[in-house]
Amino acid sequence: MKDLYSSVAPFYSFLAKLVFGSSLVEAKLFHLEGRSLGKILIIGGGDGFDYLDLKHPKYGEFWEKSESMLLHAKKNLHETGLSFYLGDFADSAEV
Repeated sequence: MKDLYSSVAPFYSFLAKLVFGSSLVEAKLFHLEGRSLGKILIIGGGDGFDYLDLKHPKYGEFWEKSESMLLHAKKNLHETGLSFYLGDFADSAEV
């Protein structure tokens, strides 16, 4: 699968803020700010930069379809207990 974000990944957060202002970040963090996080699931988290100010989750999953974005997210969120996955989100919970 071709990584369509490889050329913009280094500038993604800057471009998103330029286009959307703070509203995109506010939408992503609406139910998370001020909470001590135990387990978290992030699907399509981009470069992970928007999640830096959260109280670090002890564990959880971060899913991204772009390998370039995922590499940036791993760097930005290396102090968390998140597991990082490339590709489509796959729910492992039994129904």
